[in-house]
Amino acid sequence: MAEINSYYFDDITIENEFRSLLKQRFVEDDVYELYDKEINLIPMDVDLKSKVSLPAVTFSIFQGESINPDDKELQTYIPFTIEVNVYTSGESKVLKNRQLCNIIIQILQSNGPLPSQEYYCRGLRLQENTEVNSLLDSAYRRVIRMSGLCDNNLKLIIRGD
Repeated sequence: MAEINSYYFDDITIENEFRSLLKQRFVEDDVYELYDKEINLIPMDVDLKSKVSLPAVTFSIFQGESINPDDKELQTYIPFTIEVNVYTSGESKVLKNRQLCNIIIQILQSNGPLPSQEYYCRGLRLQENTEVNSLLDSAYRRVIRMSGLCDNNLKLIIRGD
């Protein structure tokens, strides 16, 4: 029998899984042809203000509060939020940014195993897809926020509320 609250949310593994999904899709012809160059998926520890080539995407995952924080039962469902920032520049930067955002949303809402086959994702829930101020000069930026619940026992990710 498992100990009380022995299941934990492995945010690093899940973030790497979703990053792998994005990388796989970003190298496909239809996405590559949007910019005629590779989309830069920024690693976790890179400062965006350093010389990053655009288009660029940042990806972060944040654990929410446990569903039953006062219970002494196993808390198998952990809510989380994913935040994706999409930066584009140049000609048609707004249109291309929206197209790339739609591709990312489609990936994160899809149903299927994550790349390592350890987790299965039934798709995330879109919370936000909005234009925000950019940290980079002459760049257009949109932020996407999506939510999910991770069943740590079954290694299953479902849409969050």
